[in-house]
Amino acid sequence: MNKEKIRLSIEENGHVKHDPYIPPQKKHGKNWQYYLGFIGEIGFTITIPIVVGLLIGKYIDNRWNFYPKATVSGLLLGLVISIMNLVRTVQAIIKDS
Repeated sequence: MNKEKIRLSIEENGHVKHDPYIPPQKKHGKNWQYYLGFIGEIGFTITIPIVVGLLIGKYIDNRWNFYPKATVSGLLLGLVISIMNLVRTVQAIIKDS
């Protein structure tokens, strides 16, 4: 049994027009915008956890006078989280291509 996809459209006079559905063609090459987005995503994946870890560590140091233990701990925690996020992001990008 041949199942053919059909695209329906309504003409100006109210009649329904049946056209065979032709799927859009995939692009085989990637343009510079794809790679720029890829670089930006990697940058944010690395930067955000490290900065948040440092800010939380600095806050804890100022609040409870633990200087520099909490800042260093926040930095290390941010590094671990950023590496885990980086691996996940690269795996997802490789899977998509």
